[in-house]
Amino acid sequence: MLLALLGFLAVYGGTNWYIAARLWRWLGLTSGGWLWAICFAVLATAFLFSQFETFMPLKLSKALNTVGGWYLQSYLILLLLVPAADLLTRGGPIVAAVLLLLAACVTAYGVWNARRIVRTDYTVEADIPEPLTLALISDVHLGWIIDAKQLAPMIDAVNAADADYVLLAGDTLDEGPDLVLDKEAAGREFARLRAKRGIYACLGNHDGAFKGQEDAAQQLLTRWGVRVLRDEVALDGAVAVAGRKDDAERDRMPCDQLLKEIDKEKTFTVLLDHQPGFFPEEKAAGADLILCGHTHNGQMFPFGLATGSIYHPDYGRKTEDGCTMIVSSGIGTWGPRIRTGCHAEVAVIRLTPGK
Repeated sequence: MLLALLGFLAVYGGTNWYIAARLWRWLGLTSGGWLWAICFAVLATAFLFSQFETFMPLKLSKALNTVGGWYLQSYLILLLLVPAADLLTRGGPIVAAVLLLLAACVTAYGVWNARRIVRTDYTVEADIPEPLTLALISDVHLGWIIDAKQLAPMIDAVNAADADYVLLAGDTLDEGPDLVLDKEAAGREFARLRAKRGIYACLGNHDGAFKGQEDAAQQLLTRWGVRVLRDEVALDGAVAVAGRKDDAERDRMPCDQLLKEIDKEKTFTVLLDHQPGFFPEEKAAGADLILCGHTHNGQMFPFGLATGSIYHPDYGRKTEDGCTMIVSSGIGTWGPRIRTGCHAEVAVIRLTPGK
């Protein structure tokens, strides 16, 4: 683990040095090299230092997170563009200016896009007596970066769907309940959440803060009016809503055991599972509709290439043998408040009789 960390820091530091050195040379700068180096070092480490939020004033850690996040997305763009320019051109001030402008534009778009919530519509045929509407969100990541003020437009977007069920597919909390700094304000926002027949959630890998705090996370969400299903099933007429413990929890129940008491002939089963890597098992267990999050659809370019190689699908819809999986890109963000190449969404799923 230590060697992997040291290796990462070496690669990250080396690539930042390479980018800074090339831009310095291409811009034709001749003095102030030490100031250039310090600026790059501060920007490159700002996001890393922001993760030690318990050791510094909150305003400082938020500022580091914001500035460091902007730089991190710019760095990822420059990491692709600078070597390409190095190979294909002789550099120069115009090349450097164009690369910096492109990185700044992509980052600015990502900052704006992360706060723009879109609605994604799906239709799924179901063996139910009447049409139903599900509003799915995932990955709110409520905590010390996304707070109650930023939660408010998310609640508004969900309520606009006028759903029968509101379903939260995990990572509602960013680093467990302790770092939700104003629980009362967040609770007032959740109290505005509207569903005609129920509000249900499963937990994700972040909800327990990676410290086994899932029970505390469940208690907090329950206090806010959300029924958390951890290897549990809620029956509501012809619909069953089941929620799995996250794969990070060691005592997670096998899916066939979780769903074994459901009458598959008379009940349409909606399964909440934060991570979307278990489609074959869940389809075989009798789930009709599987709802997931976790991937953020990559969130920041080019991470979508990685999520797409790990999860199938990492976003959108997959249907096979009458079973449908829908993976949300999430409504919040982890780390930087930036989304490039994907969007924050409420997925609205219309269940129509006729399966």
